[in-house]
Amino acid sequence: YVKLDFLGEISGLSYNANIGVRQVDISTASYEYNDGDNSNGVNDGRSVKNDYSKALPSASLNLDLDETRKLRLGISQAISRPPLDELRAGQYISAINNGSSGGAGNPLLKPFESDQIDIAYEWYFAAESLAALSLYYKDIDNYIGNAVVGTFQDINGIDFDIYGPVNGKGGYVRGLEVTLQM
Repeated sequence: YVKLDFLGEISGLSYNANIGVRQVDISTASYEYNDGDNSNGVNDGRSVKNDYSKALPSASLNLDLDETRKLRLGISQAISRPPLDELRAGQYISAINNGSSGGAGNPLLKPFESDQIDIAYEWYFAAESLAALSLYYKDIDNYIGNAVVGTFQDINGIDFDIYGPVNGKGGYVRGLEVTLQM
């Protein structure tokens, strides 16, 4: 990562700020065990590898309105890796009580990605006390959900739907947060 810090005044108000970028390089490998014919002594399972890189810029500004009040602004790009159990390479089939379903992992899932902005007004009204109001907005890509990713037909001709994690279009999260601490 690289980060630059700044101190100064804007219209007579003290501030501190920073701007930076963090480079993230991720490599994953998921292994599937195949308990089929191993007569040659070799597990013929498969390995699925996935690599991705992302530069994650961020900037923040903290403005001292007076001795007890602050205004904070943060803008950034962020990622959140998929849950590890969703990155599995294998799948399973369940045939309990005449059911016909199964599950699979997806080792090629992309991480959640978001562009986000946060604005907060903080009032430190007494020692170790705080009242704050924060607004936030996050534009999210690659949201992870479940969908039918395939079907399997057993020996009796019954179709099994295989469900697994997939990357979706995304969406947004926005909100308001109120804090009182004493």
